Amino acid sequence: MAKRKLRKGIALKLALLAALFVVATLGTAFGLNYLFNRPQDEKKNEEPEVVATPTPTPEPVTTSASLFMVGDALLHTTIEADASNGDGTYTFSLLDRIGAIAQNYDLRYYNQETILGGDDLGIHGYPRFNGPQSWGDYMLSLGFNLVSTANNHCLDMNTYGLENSVNY
Repeated sequence: MAKRKLRKGIALKLALLAALFVVATLGTAFGLNYLFNRPQDEKKNEEPEVVATPTPTPEPVTTSASLFMVGDALLHTTIEADASNGDGTYTFSLLDRIGAIAQNYDLRYYNQETILGGDDLGIHGYPRFNGPQSWGDYMLSLGFNLVSTANNHCLDMNTYGLENSVNY
């Protein structure tokens, strides 16, 4: 009889476990079905689901620029003497052919080695250079649009010459 009671207890427990499994399975299925298919007015009070929008990958843009570079414009007195009109003005033409070549480029660079401190400081050659500002006008007329003045001659005419050159 003890064996029979033990078997009945095990059978009862197995039946209860099977019933719980069926109820849990059906409940979950019906519960999920209810959540996804309930009427819209019941969903109004819920917060909307946030869906991440993927960030679009920007299209690459290709740009280009051509670069023309020449070296130092170091105006020795022979260059200034050659360009002098004799009345304190200058007509420069020695780089005209280079200017014609430079026109075909987007960026045209040169290093203004001689400070353009202005005619009032006097035109000087080696060792402390100062050039006429008309030289800068000439280089601009050739199309040069990038100029460096940071070099070892930028203080040849002291800070006054540098300020004149910067203001020019």
